[in-house]
Amino acid sequence: MSMLAESISKTAMPDLRVRKGNAVYHALKSAILLSELAPEEAIGEQQVAGQLGCSQGTVREALLRLQDDGLVQRRGYRGTFVSRTTMTEAAEMAMIRIRLESTGIRRAQKTFDEGRRRVLADVLEQMEAANEAGDSYSLSEYDRLFHTTLFEAAEMPILEPVLVRCALHMHRYTFAIGPERKKELSPIAVHAPIMEALASGDPDKAALAVKTHIEDVLGRWSPELLKKIQSQTYA
Repeated sequence: MSMLAESISKTAMPDLRVRKGNAVYHALKSAILLSELAPEEAIGEQQVAGQLGCSQGTVREALLRLQDDGLVQRRGYRGTFVSRTTMTEAAEMAMIRIRLESTGIRRAQKTFDEGRRRVLADVLEQMEAANEAGDSYSLSEYDRLFHTTLFEAAEMPILEPVLVRCALHMHRYTFAIGPERKKELSPIAVHAPIMEALASGDPDKAALAVKTHIEDVLGRWSPELLKKIQSQTYA
């Protein structure tokens, strides 16, 4: 079985296999995020189609979605190549993300209720299962889902794609630390301060909780990136 075909078979998220195009997209996305496809590596449509048993049109559809994510670059007749996320870019995106989520969680407090709490708690349960299974890709997908679901409550939809891009490339940069990726701490425990702050009704406490959470994650996965953003003013 090829690496990409294996990526599909290992995927823990059931909704990722609804359509073949979706499965191809997530297989390639996983390979890029987990550094199985290296920056500047070429992705041949015909080769991928052969590995995954699909049409080149299906692969092309997936590559267009990955281009929208900023994970690949299509260079005309030269083909499609994996993009690169530099430390400078990752640091800028981390600062933007902290600003957005700090503002967003303040606004989310106004509409945070038991229904939203249950939705977030369910996402955390899925993260916990992915973590226990050692499924780094699904863990990252559910983590971004948690944060974007929370941000949706801020009712700033135009900024949601910005947050998604920032979170995605932060994950990509931190996952690139090497093949021996650390097992994440309990996602429920890690996100507990955010949930508690939301329930407190204190917007300042909530904003501090999300800022501290992002910095703590960076401190575990990429201390040099945390140091870079802390050397700049972003709050």
